[in-house]
Formats: sequence, C-alpha cells, structure tokens
Amino acid sequence: MFTESEVVTTGKTKKFENGEQLLELWFGFCDEIEKSGYKVIPSKTAFSKWLCGKGKGCDRRTIYNALNIYFPNIKEDFNNIRADIMLQGAMTGKYQSATTIFGLKNFCGWQDKPLTDEDISAIEKLDKLVEGITGEAKQ
Repeated sequence: MFTESEVVTTGKTKKFENGEQLLELWFGFCDEIEKSGYKVIPSKTAFSKWLCGKGKGCDRRTIYNALNIYFPNIKEDFNNIRADIMLQGAMTGKYQSATTIFGLKNFCGWQDKPLTDEDISAIEKLDKLVEGITGEAKQ
C-alpha cells in the first residue's frame, strides 16, 4: 500500500486532504443522523449527498477511493463509527433490527461467531447428559 504522501492521483485531485479530515466529516454526518432521530442511514451515498450540501461535492466513488486507495488506514475507524450509529438506531427502535444486522454484516464486516471445536464438544457433552437424564436421544 502507498503512504498518503506517495499517492499519485493521475490528474485527479483528492477531495480530502488526509484521512483525518474524511473521518471528521464522517463523524459530523453521523452526528447529524443521530440528532435527526435516525431518519437517514449511514451509507456512502447519503454521506456524499450530505457533503454536496456542505459545498464539498463528491460521489460514492470518491468516498470508495478515499477509503480503499488514498486512506485505507482509516477504513476500520470509518466502519466502526458506522456500526455505532447503526446499533444506536436499532436499539432505539428507529432502524429495523434484522436490516441493521444485515447492514452490519455487509457494510461493517461483522460476522456470526463460528463454533469452535471446543463449542461443538461442549454441545455434544450436554446432549449426552440430557439424553441420560431424559432417556431420549436428541435429534
């Protein structure tokens, strides 16, 4: 990966001076989502529209390039802030929980915890214990 000072823009100017500037703007956008009662979701499209309203016009591709090419070191922080807003919206009943879970998995990289071998072994032991108590094999 390139450092911020090594990035060549091939004739295109960067919309953000550095990753910190992008994060500050993203945080401001997410703060407005919270203040508005979660009427908007924290998407890149909504963020780019918000930036246009602030006189810093850009599109989704610009946001994507900033996060994946110019400043990949902030992508985790960007997604953590998004996850916080999504969770707050769901926990306050403003966003649907199932849709929020879908969004967290697809946009923020969340995943269900896979069962480990220890988990499976413990479940098998519990099944045998239950079988011994009830006399029925668990199906």
